[in-house]
Amino acid sequence: MKGGVKLSRKLKKKSAFRVQDLWEIEKMALYAIARTEKYIEAEPNPRLRSMAKGSIEHYKEIIMKCYWQQGKKAADSWNKYLPDLNSQDRERNDEK
Repeated sequence: MKGGVKLSRKLKKKSAFRVQDLWEIEKMALYAIARTEKYIEAEPNPRLRSMAKGSIEHYKEIIMKCYWQQGKKAADSWNKYLPDLNSQDRERNDEK
């Protein structure tokens, strides 16, 4: 998953997450789930196919848990950044 490596490097460079970054994470997670399901359906061995179908829900939980952890980090980061924006707005209003 080359896109994931690029995105993680991109996110590490920023102090605050952007909403677009979270959408990218969600899009990659959903793409990984869909791709995995596609490969499972294409598996010719019925035994392997049934085993994979049984574990796909587990993988979905892991992928989405990772996504929500990133979302929580983004919310925490944004909440730390937000007071600075509010104080800057107050300073601008005081100057006017």
